[in-house]
Amino acid sequence: MEVKCPRCGRTYSKVIPPKCVCGEELEITYDYSIVDVKRWSGRNRGVWRYRELLPDVRKVISMREGGTPLFKAKLGEELNLNIFIKDETRNPTGSFKDRFVTVAVSYGLPYAENGFIVASDGNSAASLAAYAA
Repeated sequence: MEVKCPRCGRTYSKVIPPKCVCGEELEITYDYSIVDVKRWSGRNRGVWRYRELLPDVRKVISMREGGTPLFKAKLGEELNLNIFIKDETRNPTGSFKDRFVTVAVSYGLPYAENGFIVASDGNSAASLAAYAA
């Protein structure tokens, strides 16, 4: 994984800021040639199954998020379409936000001397509180 600024070309590896020092949003590119998809099938379901595509972390903070079931919707039969519903309520805090927060907390923990802050009045705050506890 390479994190690079498209404007000035600066790259980041250890601490990845929200934006480049020049103010531009950062882009992440992957070297998919180093990813062995066959290894994924032997791993537990969930976000960290795909760890080669996630930031390097010292310690994974996980509550077994991800790997939620996919259900075929009956409405699809009536409309002659293949419609599926992903049940993200099966995540630890009942929200799809857990997928992001496990990565954010795992990555940010070594740098979070005073904890974490999130601007949210909903699922993001509940998820962050659970993972940062």
